[in-house]
Order: sequence, then C-alpha cells, then structure tokens
Amino acid sequence: MATEESYRLTLRGPGLSLDRSVSAGIANRVVALTLSPEGRASEIRLIPQGEAELSGEGDTGVQTPKQFMTVKNPMTGMERVTCLAYYITHYRRRLKFKTRDLTDLNREAAQPVLSNASFAARNAANRGYLAPAGGGFKLISTIGEALVRALPDRDNIQKVLKTIAPRRRKRRKAAQEGK
Repeated sequence: MATEESYRLTLRGPGLSLDRSVSAGIANRVVALTLSPEGRASEIRLIPQGEAELSGEGDTGVQTPKQFMTVKNPMTGMERVTCLAYYITHYRRRLKFKTRDLTDLNREAAQPVLSNASFAARNAANRGYLAPAGGGFKLISTIGEALVRALPDRDNIQKVLKTIAPRRRKRRKAAQEGK
C-alpha cells in the first residue's frame, strides 16, 4: 500500500484563517487554480500525483455539492439548475442527465427546494445554458459552463454572456406582419 504525500495549505484573509494538511490532488488543484489564467485549472500539473489522481465521485478531495453551491451562490432557479448541471458534468463525470438528477443533487447540496425544477430547467435551456441530449436527457452548454465559471461575480457574468451569447435568428417579415 502506497502512502500518499501530505501537503500543508495555509490561507489567510479577512474573516478567514485556514491551516491544514491536504492530499497531493488537492494541492495540485490549488496550485493550478492559483497559477492558471482566469482560474482554469484543467491542464496544469505541477505536483507529481502517482495514485493521487482525482477519480470523481467518492474521492475525498473533490468539492461536495454543498461547498460548490455555497461558493457559486446562484441567485435564480436557472442559475441554480445550471450550477447543478455543471457539478454533475465536471465532478460526477456524467455528460447527460435528467431534471430528476438535478433535483436529487439539489437535495444533496442542502439547497432550498426547487419549487418547479422542470420550469427552471426549461428556462435554462431557453437561455442556452442547457442543451437537449435526446431521450429526455440534457447536457450543459458552453454558455452554461461560462456562466458557472463567472459566478459569483455578477459584473463578470454580463461580460462573459455578451461575448459568447448565441445569435438570435431574425424573423421573416411575413411572420412579423401576422400573415
């Protein structure tokens, strides 16, 4: 049995003081997040990990749904559904999901009950945050991923969405005139 190396994480700031041991996987994610542009930690690997590679669901180094939702702080049902979809895709490694999966994850994240999850998911799909995957399944779109990455910075959300917003089709004149 291989012993996993332990790293020390110290973080101090206004209202926060953290000093604890973390695994190589977590240390790698913190270093990558700190050194990568715009906080994208996908490709940077600075600490050799060996067997400490993050495996997704069930790994103790992975952020819990509750922690993730607390950090992202979604304000609307659409944002919450999109954050849950992002979590399922990136942390649970499930590309396709149903609305029921989102409501189950919402419960696991100890979030307020979605009063009408299908309505929130439909609105998120209409905005382009979710896309149909066939058979009643959905998947998160590029726009949805950009929205979640921009959260919780409300000013940044508008900038990000303007840069990648899908073009709207123009109506034909006959449709506008009511013919």
